Order: sequence, then structure tokens, then C-alpha cells
Amino acid sequence: MSAAGEPAFIVYDDERPIKYKEGRLVRAIKAGELEGDELFRRADEADNALRPLHQSLLFQQVHGVDAPGAARLVDVHKVRSFSRHLTSFVTVILGLTVVGVNTSWAPFWAIGLAIHFGKIAPSFARLHREREDGGIQSILGVLYGTGERSLPEPEVTQEEAASDESDSTLSPQNFARVPRIKDALPEPALHGELREELGRLDPLRDALDEPGNKALDDTRRVLDELFERRRHIAVHLHGEDEEHLAQEVAELETELTDPSLDAQTREALQQTQQAVQQRQESLADARRADVRLRARARAALHQLKSLRLSLVSSTGAADHETAAPLGAVVNALREEMAGAEELEEALAEARDLPRAARARRTQ
Repeated sequence: MSAAGEPAFIVYDDERPIKYKEGRLVRAIKAGELEGDELFRRADEADNALRPLHQSLLFQQVHGVDAPGAARLVDVHKVRSFSRHLTSFVTVILGLTVVGVNTSWAPFWAIGLAIHFGKIAPSFARLHREREDGGIQSILGVLYGTGERSLPEPEVTQEEAASDESDSTLSPQNFARVPRIKDALPEPALHGELREELGRLDPLRDALDEPGNKALDDTRRVLDELFERRRHIAVHLHGEDEEHLAQEVAELETELTDPSLDAQTREALQQTQQAVQQRQESLADARRADVRLRARARAALHQLKSLRLSLVSSTGAADHETAAPLGAVVNALREEMAGAEELEEALAEARDLPRAARARRTQ
């Protein structure tokens, strides 16, 4: 998707509307700039379509949680904010009291603290109900995240349990596994159509001779590789914001026009500019490669449908010529994926180039 067609959102932060492109919104959520209780709507929706950000699929995918999990994250953020406020109050008052400073103004701060707690009380109550322990241990556990939750662990399949076994010693037991981005990205509908069509051909394989069945097996293998390749490209493209990169290039060009720059600063800016431009080119190449792979996949879908219809309408045993068009599609797919694999590596490298250039610039 190009920057021009990238979805836009309006987020109300402290009642101030801010427009975000999808990539920028993802980064803001990841960085903790948006905690989920802000109101938002899509830019093309009416003002009365506002709802909490944590209800959006985007927020849930970034944090790797479902809708209840996203609501709990908001509760945790609110309670942690209060606990930081409480800690500051206790630390300052105790410290000033120890050194003999007058703290007659402390009740006013305490009133503010009480008002703050009143705002987060529903969140505190929900988190408190999750716990098995009681008394002061339970209260401190909610405020500072200590102890274990009483809620059951989320159900996982045997395959997921086996894949996570090696990581079990690295993560606290009381936190659920957060899926990687590639786990959260939805699969394109085209891939589902291809799998369905291959399944519809399975009962008709007896009508094909051995070369025809081999062509069909080759098609299945290559399509599986294509699905994986497109998924990898989608992971690398997820959250990328070409509009932001274009703005960064423009800012660098403006900085480079400053005649007072010394030679080292100018060189650092030029290196950053080149790195960002290389990243732009890699992103554009990746999007073009994905478009080509999608086009090849659509061609395969039509060839598979044609083969199925030919088989069901044939009066005799079909020879390998019936499946011959699939061979051309398979060869074209292999060529496209060979180029896509190299592009994937270049894209992964290009994502880190601007960061490295900026690091050199600050040294």
C-alpha cells in the first residue's frame, strides 16, 4: 500500500485531535505515547464514531492481545501512573520530614492524590479482583505489579507449547506470550482461495496421469513457498511510513543548505540522507515484488480453476498436457521468489541504515 493510500486516523489526546497515518500510529502505540484510553476514529468516519483506542484491532495487534487483554493493559497503565504519583508523594514527604523541612502544604498534595485515585478506582478494582491473595500484599501487588495473577493461563495448542518450550525460562510465568508481528498479520484472502482450490482438485487427481500429478504437486510446493515469502515481505513492510521518510529527506535537504555547517556535520547529514533514500528505494522495490508475486498467484488460481473444470468435463483420462499450463506458472513463480528473497534481505538491512547513520551523526 502506498503512502497516499495508507489509512489515516484521528486520535484525541487531551481533547486535542491529532491525525496519524497507520505507520505512525503503530510506532506511537509501540513507544507508549498512546496508552489505549484515548478516543479515536478513522479519518473517513463521522465524529460520532469515536471509541477507545484499545478497542481497535491495530492496538491489539501491536500488543499481541485480544480485546479483554487490551482493556486490561489500559487498566494497568492507569494504575501504574497512580502508583508513580503515590511513590513520589511518599518519597518527597518522608525526605523533607527527615531533614526538618516544613511540609504543611502536604495535605493539598494528598487531596490531589485522592482525586487521582478516584479516577483510576474502577481500574484498580478490576485488577484487584484478579488476585488470590489479600490485604496489603494484594494492594501492593496491584499498584506495583508484584505477585501472581489468579486468572488462568490462556489456552495454547500442543504445537504452540512445543515452540515456546525453549523460551519458557526467559519469560516470567505470570505473563502471557506476546505474539510477534508476523503472527498477528492476517493472511491475504487470495491465499485462502488457492488452498481451497487445491483441496477441490484432490478428489480429481485420479483423472491425471503421473506427469500431470507431478505438475500439481510442484504447484502446491511453490505456492506454499509463495505464501511464506509474501508473509515475510509483509512483516518487513508492517509499520513502514513512506510519508514520514519523505519528510525526513526534505528536512535533511533543508539542513544541508545551512552554510555554517562544518565538514563533519555535513558528511554525517549526507550519510543519513543516503541511508534514508536507500531505505525508500528498498521499500518501493519490496512493494513491487509483492505486487508481482500476487499477480503470479492470481494466474495460478485461474490455471487451477481451469484444470479442475477440464477434469470434471473430460470424458476420458486426462494426460499431462491438461496440466501443462501450470508448469509455466510454477517456473515464473520460482523466478519471482528468487528475486524476492534477495530483496527481503536488502529491505531488512535498509531498515537499520538510517538508525546507524543517525548514531554516527551524534557521535
